[in-house]
Amino acid sequence: MTSLSIHLAKRQALPYLMIIGRYSLPIYLAHMLAGVGMRTILVNFFGLQNWILHMLIGVAFAVVSPMLLQRFFSKINLPYLFEWKKAAAAA
Repeated sequence: MTSLSIHLAKRQALPYLMIIGRYSLPIYLAHMLAGVGMRTILVNFFGLQNWILHMLIGVAFAVVSPMLLQRFFSKINLPYLFEWKKAAAAA
């Protein structure tokens, strides 16, 4: 996997994977909340019981929503939602 990742990175193949990789920390930290929230909505509000749709919609939402959340907080000048604030450079 490492060799394949290095090979793909050198060729700049699959650019959407590079974007997902850039947001890996927010995805890692928030994917469970997003996935569980979506599953609750699918069951309680839409009455959806199909496990395949749960997997497809849940995974997509669990990956995309933390990315959107990070972008939103960056736009409102709060980019450190998922990491420590960077120390100011010493003058």
